[in-house]
Amino acid sequence: VATVTAAPGNFNSPTDNSEFIIQSALAHLKLAAQLGCDGLNVNCGIQSTDRHQFREQARTQAKGLKVIAQAARQLALNLNVGAPHSHGLCRNVDDARFLMERIDEQNVRLLLDVAELRSLHVGLNDAVRALAGCIGHVRLRDSSDICPDEFLHELDRTGYEGYCALEPDIGDDITEARK
Repeated sequence: VATVTAAPGNFNSPTDNSEFIIQSALAHLKLAAQLGCDGLNVNCGIQSTDRHQFREQARTQAKGLKVIAQAARQLALNLNVGAPHSHGLCRNVDDARFLMERIDEQNVRLLLDVAELRSLHVGLNDAVRALAGCIGHVRLRDSSDICPDEFLHELDRTGYEGYCALEPDIGDDITEARK
């Protein structure tokens, strides 16, 4: 097991309880440490209904993620933030960089999800080049041409040394998928 993925909540959500989010994340961090994982994967925050509030919401999300990152560091773990994300706070490369700059912790990296980049119409190689040095985990899923060679070569060219997780989308019918 390379990483543990958790969805403890979103600090920029008016309905999520920050203390609960932190306690849930701490439990997932302990699990990741017990499994000998490299890190914990989390959300970048919920999508803002008003793009003009992005910076304020990103600061709120970053403040909470910073607490989780510091706890992760105490366990010698990384925190991988899923961004950009089509249903998340960070909808493009610039948003992801802004959030990372606000978290400002050495053990925080981005989880780059190929399917999310495609759904946002972000060029895979463009994203890798723009986020070089910030990528901590790559998720390959939801595509028959799941990983073009040039994408893997671009990761190599930028010095990426992390994991690439293959997550095939088998749909809702596990019985059918097993056939």
